[in-house]
Amino acid sequence: VGRSSVQAYAYFMFPDNVNLTEEAEARLTALDEHTELGSGMRIAMRDLEIRGAGSLLGAEQSGNMSAVGFDLFAQMLEQAVAATREGDAGAADGLPPALSDITVNLPGHTYLPEEYVPDTDERVLWYRKIASAATMEDVEAIEQDMLAKRPEMPAAARNLFAKARVKAFANEHHMSTVTVAGGKLIVEPVAVPRDKMVPIRRAGGRYLAEKRKLTLPTRYFKVEEGDALFGAVLDFLKELSGGEGE
Repeated sequence: VGRSSVQAYAYFMFPDNVNLTEEAEARLTALDEHTELGSGMRIAMRDLEIRGAGSLLGAEQSGNMSAVGFDLFAQMLEQAVAATREGDAGAADGLPPALSDITVNLPGHTYLPEEYVPDTDERVLWYRKIASAATMEDVEAIEQDMLAKRPEMPAAARNLFAKARVKAFANEHHMSTVTVAGGKLIVEPVAVPRDKMVPIRRAGGRYLAEKRKLTLPTRYFKVEEGDALFGAVLDFLKELSGGEGE
């Protein structure tokens, strides 16, 4: 415990045989990177990036806003500000388009590193733009804008745009879920052509036509352990859709 000139310390311990989740690793990295006095705000902003925003005006950091994440938060905030400026109080009560109803949960670090975009307000602005990108073209335009201003894009930022592409593609093709759980990719609702089912079945995949739900082991993508799946999954979804969205 810190007292006056005595520095405080914290030790985090976990079993060697238990793998940390990506979110836990990101939180520990944030604490490790911000150890100097007065770093509380930076840690809080990094936590916001990791798990999504909590209550906008109150002290509560859980509930509906945390559940839907940063996407809906950014869209609702933008809509509320616009409605207030235009003097339309009723417009602020409506919900934005349902991009936030799409769940994309694929392994890989997806954030804007502080060393890449040092200014907190600028990072939040970029997150808002990316979260609001409803089409593949929107994502491409935002990425090119960022590259023009900050050419040396790190892997985590590239992954963030790759994830945004998957989400935009899902939005354009009316998919609600593109997620990896237990070593399997789950996509729904999705139509799988018969000619695509042979390699899917060989890889141990299953398709429930009545639910339009596809479950496919991630080994199907033949990527190295630790590699992000965003690009491979997007290419796969394009194949299922007959190459649409390229």
